[in-house]
Amino acid sequence: MAEVVQTPSYDVAIVGLGPVGAIFANLLSNYGLKIAVVERAAAIYDKPRAITLDHEALRVFQACGLADVMEQAIAPHNGSHYLGVDGEVIKMFDPMPPPYPRCSIRCRRLIRSAGFRM
Repeated sequence: MAEVVQTPSYDVAIVGLGPVGAIFANLLSNYGLKIAVVERAAAIYDKPRAITLDHEALRVFQACGLADVMEQAIAPHNGSHYLGVDGEVIKMFDPMPPPYPRCSIRCRRLIRSAGFRM
């Protein structure tokens, strides 16, 4: 008798497990969706892809249930000034002083849908 092979079924396929793909897979799995992730690289990319995170990004980590982990891995950002080849400042990233900006409507919906109160 021939063996029956069952093909797995997924609700969502994500191509690329970089920072965005990983967070997106995490958020969707919180909704009980079955996620398939396809990544061409065999190993984790060992170079940083983000220098700084803002309050919105931290709220996404909170929605993923990763706020405590991230709190242990990050430090307050003192700001950065990026210089062009001529030595002139071409971009400045300075931290905002309190009170911090309010969460966007989209962010609030995401946080509430994940079961968090604001």
